[in-house]
Amino acid sequence: MSGCERRAWMRLGLAALAGVVLCGLPASAVAADVVRINATLMRASNDAGAKGGKKQGLPGVLNFNSNQTVGSGSATIAVPGSASISLGQGHSLAVSLSPLSGNRVQASINWRGPAGSMQNTTVRLTRGGPSVFLGGGPKQDGGTMIVSVSAR
Repeated sequence: MSGCERRAWMRLGLAALAGVVLCGLPASAVAADVVRINATLMRASNDAGAKGGKKQGLPGVLNFNSNQTVGSGSATIAVPGSASISLGQGHSLAVSLSPLSGNRVQASINWRGPAGSMQNTTVRLTRGGPSVFLGGGPKQDGGTMIVSVSAR
């Protein structure tokens, strides 16, 4: 066997060994853990004549006469990592994720509005779980601004 043939067989053997090692590792060790964060900006009001709104209300959460979606956005974030999500009308979220056990992440969220920082909080999100609602910010366009945040 010539030197060239021996090197070719050695390369093939090393490639096969690398494939076996990678197949034995858990998927999280091969690919980065990523989470998709979805956010929706809503204007909630008790004004019966709110334009474009519809009475929906989630009892105990969005107990308003009308809730209108005014913008939304999403970002895929490697954990740990961060991203900015634009929601429209001068609103955005700066989101930083940290890993937690199981299917959960800790999200540090800075909600910025047209006049600057509106809310800075840390929440725990479960992938595929319920949304977390941020609100109580200043009135804008005749209603209270609320943001729904979920993880997938």
